[in-house]
This record gives sequence, structure tokens and C-alpha cells, in this order.
Amino acid sequence: HSPCVRKGCTEKGKKKKMRQFGVVFREQLCYNYPVRILPLQNKTQKELFFMSVLTAVVLGLVQGIAEFLPISSSGHLAIAEHLLSIQGASNVPNFFDVLLHLGTLVAVFAAYWDDIRDMIVEFFTGIGDLAHHRTPNPVPPARRLILLIIVGTLPLFVMVPFRRFFTELSDNMYFIGGALIVTGILLFASDRVRHGRKTEKTATLLDALLVGIGQAIALCPGISRSGMTITAGCFTGFERKFAVRFAFLLSIPAVLGANILTLKDAIDTGIDFSSVPVYLVGVVVAAVSGYASIRLLRYVADKGRFGAFAYYCWAAGVLTLVLTILVFRQAHGEEESKAPHPPRGRGRNPAGAGAVPGL
Repeated sequence: HSPCVRKGCTEKGKKKKMRQFGVVFREQLCYNYPVRILPLQNKTQKELFFMSVLTAVVLGLVQGIAEFLPISSSGHLAIAEHLLSIQGASNVPNFFDVLLHLGTLVAVFAAYWDDIRDMIVEFFTGIGDLAHHRTPNPVPPARRLILLIIVGTLPLFVMVPFRRFFTELSDNMYFIGGALIVTGILLFASDRVRHGRKTEKTATLLDALLVGIGQAIALCPGISRSGMTITAGCFTGFERKFAVRFAFLLSIPAVLGANILTLKDAIDTGIDFSSVPVYLVGVVVAAVSGYASIRLLRYVADKGRFGAFAYYCWAAGVLTLVLTILVFRQAHGEEESKAPHPPRGRGRNPAGAGAVPGL
């Protein structure tokens, strides 16, 4: 047994596990001391935060809504933690983050199951054609869509070595505010670009690559992934409905790849399986809200107007910059007030040197 964590106590303690709102805290207390919840100050415990059902619901809503609507989920999580003082908002436990993204994947599968089913069938059919040296003419649309998604995913592999750099940008609120404004400009411009007619039948590999580059750029916090890919599709001449559909289908390998990397980190830091019931609440909320967000974005695409999202991103970006400046000034003022001041009477003409008392 190790010493008790209570200040000044030299008795031997025993490691105990206590559950509160789905989170297991570990403490080292002696047998004679009342049980309290005191998390150990180690690296593993610092990655955990006070998780409750309400917190899981809120994070599920943020994930489901901001992940699919073109308003940047990573930017909003950073704003929540750094400017709204919601501690742990952007420091979600790795395993919970994996489950939340799986919830959004469920939403994509539910919304585009017909396309996904056709691509699965064509994938195995294509393998059979390759084995028998057959090439259908024309190539089925679902098979072309598979090829377009593969090409569109390639730019993400170039960005994998810079993953830590993009993560560190989440602490730069000036960058996030500017990125939200840029997202709004792109959405505003997509409304005014000439409507294209390309679909999976006529889109080229270069078109898919350009959209994939847009998705890779969206790794920057504050840049919306869905907004960037939809805008890139509109600029390359995609039909608006197909631009939205391709953007969401393109997210499947991206989210799966990110989940594999995050799952590795989760295994390294340890998975708290006792919190899984609470996590599943957030997953359900993320899936339901994500499906609703996809339906809403499809409706907006049918109308051909992303302007409302552009105005929102502009407002969020400007507000972020203003709040960041105010917070910086407040913190700078507090530092100046705490700085030591020179004692009085030691200046160039001190009052006590040659001065007449009482004058």
C-alpha cells in the first residue's frame, strides 16, 4: 500500500474505485479516513473529466449538428472551452470521441443507405470482373462513385504527419475566428457560382481530387469539413444535390481513418468501460441529431441557398475574435495589477531626501 493522499497523513492507504455519474475516480486513502472522491494527478486521469448524462447529451448534440452542418464542430468545441469556460469541451475522452464519430457514421448510413448498398454490391462485382478480365461498358455509376471516393480520400494521407499541428491550432482562438469567417465566405460564394450538372456519371478524377484537397484543408479547426467539400464540389461543377451527397459519402473513409488513429490513442491511455453506458447516451443523441442535420442540409441544397450558414459563420467568427481580444486584455490587465510596483519615496527626488517635514 502507498501513503494516503490526505495532506499530512503518513498512514498506508488502499487504492479504491468510486463511481459517480459514470466516471470512475481512483484515490489512495488510509482505512481511517472517510471516503472522498479525489482523482489522482496523473496523465491518465487528466484526460478524464466530470462526465454525466447531461454532458454526454450536450456533446452528442454538438457532434451530430456541427459535424454535418457547415459550421465547424472542432471550432465550436474550442470556443466552448476557451471562451465560454466549459472545461473539457474539446478534451473529450478518446474512446468517447470514437463512439461519437461512430454515431455520426450511423446517421450517414441511414441517410444514404441506398448508395452505400449499391457501392458494396458493385465492389464485389468489380472484383469478380477483374478476376474474369471483364470491363463493363459503360461503367456502373456506383462503381464510378467508389473510384471517386477513393481518389478524394488520397489527400488526407498527405496530412496525417501534420495531425499534431492541426490539433495545436485548437488553442489559437484568433485562427479559429478567422477560419469561421473564411468558411462563411466560401459558403456565400457557393450560392453565387454557376450551378453545375456533374454527377457520379460525368465527374472526373480531377474533380474528386480537388474536393478531397478541400476536405484535407478542413482539418484546420474552424474550417467546416462539410462546408469545404460541398463548396469545392460546387466550384468544380457538381450538381448541388450530388455535391452534398458526395460530401457525406466522402466522410465515411475519413471518419473511419480518424477513428482508427483515435482508438489507438484510447487503448494507449486506457479505456474506462464503466463509463460506456453514459457514452452510449451521447452516441444515440449524435446519431439522431446527425440524421436530422443531414436531412436539413439536403433540404437547403434543394433550395440552393447556403447563405444562412454563411451569416452564422461570420457572426460566430467576429464574436470569437471580439471575445478573444476582450479576454486577452482582461488577462493582461490582471497581470499588470499583480506585478510588483517600486516602493514610494525612492524616486529621483524622494520626499525624505532634503524635504522640509510637513511641507
